[in-house]
Amino acid sequence: MAEITDRESALAWLETQEHQTRIWFACRCALRAVPALGNEPTATLGGLAFANFRAILISGAAGTCPAPEMSRLKKAAASFSASSADSVVPDTWPGLWHAEGLPIELRDGWQSLHDFMQADLQTWRFWRDWYEAILKDEPLDWALSFRIATELTVDDWEKGGDDWLISARHVARRIAHIRIEFATSIGPEMVLQNDGLYGFAKDADIGVEPLAYASSSVKSALDAALIGGSANGLSETSSETVLIRSALNEYQDSPSMVATNFWNACMSLNKNIGDI
Repeated sequence: MAEITDRESALAWLETQEHQTRIWFACRCALRAVPALGNEPTATLGGLAFANFRAILISGAAGTCPAPEMSRLKKAAASFSASSADSVVPDTWPGLWHAEGLPIELRDGWQSLHDFMQADLQTWRFWRDWYEAILKDEPLDWALSFRIATELTVDDWEKGGDDWLISARHVARRIAHIRIEFATSIGPEMVLQNDGLYGFAKDADIGVEPLAYASSSVKSALDAALIGGSANGLSETSSETVLIRSALNEYQDSPSMVATNFWNACMSLNKNIGDI
């Protein structure tokens, strides 16, 4: 393992590495600087954080996704210069710091940034979860990061033009949908048929009345929860709300998808209940 002790030794080591590894290295350096964003004035913090998160997320995907897929990433990254490379992907993600965790000198900044995001979860929920997972040395699934990096277009990121908040909230809604699709990207069960071939299993045979009753009960509970506004942390753009809405609308005739979405929403609510 190379010993990096200062800027010069880091540059010397980087000169020997493939392009994708350099991106991986730069991304980790940028992630260590994220808590310092919390020291910025409130008036400029949001726009600066949004721009930095965009760049780091795309760079993180560039440094960890398979090299053959980098051509797609290049199109999505645009001005952030993530490009294709014939390289070996780093297959581990060690902690950003040693066992002691976030350095003391960065903790106040991170607390300020965390409080800023916590005050507007409609916009910042994903980014808060994303960075907290990295701090715990348990980053979110890289396949999910790759999907977000490649499926969000420049138009998505710049939806609001000079108004970063419009862009950030649009991106939050797009990410919520991508997370739902990622979590529920399952296919019908395959079963062995009489002819010796495999085919799709039939959906569960559930009567219209029981399914309608269950769906209306969940809808009533959701509507009641949303009336509470931001006090309970739930909004129309929350991933749990989007999951439930899609079950009640797009998948209302598919008992399996209704059950899957309801279950994922339930598990997510159980996980996030401590946030509100």
